[in-house]
Amino acid sequence: MLTRARIRAVAFLAAAGVLAACTSSVNPAPEATTPQGAAPQPAEVTVEDPWIKATDEMMTGAFGTIHNDTGRDLHAVSAASPLSARVELHEVLAQGTTPVMSEMPDGFLIPAGGSYTLEPGGPHVMLMGLTAPIEAGEDVELTLTFSDGSDVTWTAPARTYSGAGESYMGDGEATEAP
Repeated sequence: MLTRARIRAVAFLAAAGVLAACTSSVNPAPEATTPQGAAPQPAEVTVEDPWIKATDEMMTGAFGTIHNDTGRDLHAVSAASPLSARVELHEVLAQGTTPVMSEMPDGFLIPAGGSYTLEPGGPHVMLMGLTAPIEAGEDVELTLTFSDGSDVTWTAPARTYSGAGESYMGDGEATEAP
């Protein structure tokens, strides 16, 4: 009988231990940051203070600051917009005393944890062959594609801007542009 009492006591203590383990924990599990079964969200690329120059001409520039919080360098290689037949990454270079816009055939690098500013008189996204005028207040969608195939899409509101005074060299003619 003593043996049966010991077996019952051991079984009771074991069952109590299992129940206690199910109801509390010394080290609570960390809170889930994503819904169960969902893949964690990748770090982001964001565009701060985006805008595009309103125009009734065939080309315009888009600007803003691109932030890279992905943890790796991103090499921007191309851009696109549904409002433009051709979109290029541009920089402004001095040709004598005249600032002249030129395509950046190798694109530009946005360092991991850093940012890259697109601005009038400096690097920018150039939209050429616009399908329609861009009115102040209108929103324009832009997409920047990186060398790894990833991309970021944002909307830039159009606003009036008198320009930075640089010229665009194309087809042998210089014209004023953003």
